[in-house]
Amino acid sequence: MRSAWFFAVVTLFVLSLSRPSSAEDGLRFRGGVALRAGATWTPEDAVDVGPGVAGQVGVQIDDEWAVYAQPEIDLLVLDCCGGVGAIGYVEHTWSDVVSVGVGPATHLVVGFAFEKESWVQVGGGARIAWNPIHRVLEEGRPNKRRRRVAMTVAFEARAYGTSADVAVIQPMASIGYTAF
Repeated sequence: MRSAWFFAVVTLFVLSLSRPSSAEDGLRFRGGVALRAGATWTPEDAVDVGPGVAGQVGVQIDDEWAVYAQPEIDLLVLDCCGGVGAIGYVEHTWSDVVSVGVGPATHLVVGFAFEKESWVQVGGGARIAWNPIHRVLEEGRPNKRRRRVAMTVAFEARAYGTSADVAVIQPMASIGYTAF
């Protein structure tokens, strides 16, 4: 019963944050690409660092809410391994400038030099993004729906459990382009 009340309160709070939608607002494609760098930390191991790339493919529900997948490829420099994975985000945007998202994540890490081990990571993450340079495209659009493009600076944090029973923490930062 408590969880139902909690869900109802959270739903009402989210709805109170939403603006009334206009004719220009509505469902549309969301996409993006970013370069990123971050660290990987495990309690049993040292910190490792590495670069990566990430994309965004999904749906912008209205000017505020989006649901998208973020596929990614990363390298871990010190351990000589790489990873591919994805995280699914539900994201809320305020005033076209700041976004906050959360969602589940999975990652496959493959060693390619010394130990050549592989393992799967499953967990979740959170993201906060800032769009310091953004533009609204409205003129000349056939469906007259509002479209935004932006340079995006984001900070993410992930927590994973692995197939080797190891906890993994990953903070990272990225800079890229988003159309939403």
